[in-house]
Amino acid sequence: MSINLPLPLLGEMATFVKVVETGSFSEAARQMAVSPSAVSRSISRLEKALATRLLQRTTRKLRLSEGGEEVFKRCREMLNAARSVMQISGQYTHEAEGLVRVGVPKAVSGLWCIRICRSFYGVIPRWMYS
Repeated sequence: MSINLPLPLLGEMATFVKVVETGSFSEAARQMAVSPSAVSRSISRLEKALATRLLQRTTRKLRLSEGGEEVFKRCREMLNAARSVMQISGQYTHEAEGLVRVGVPKAVSGLWCIRICRSFYGVIPRWMYS
């Protein structure tokens, strides 16, 4: 099996974890700012790719299938590992970040500061639109 095969399913796996944690497709959709049908399609894609039923759905509640419990455990571990990676990577960031304040005469700011900010950073200084 190719190591890259699961990569397209990472989003579906994260959605699956959110559905199980919230206990509801609609609540998961609300928290993820997507439609409930998008969540349902995501779960269906994951079930199809894994060739197993993950959730037993009724009109009133969701329940994990036996295979769904195992998949949920692994997917949750994967998400926790990804969160850990993001936390660790923040500790080793060597780039400066944050707000930069520059005091210059208006004539200079109109000529140079806007051009520099746009060309190097892709932003317009806050005073231009506030």
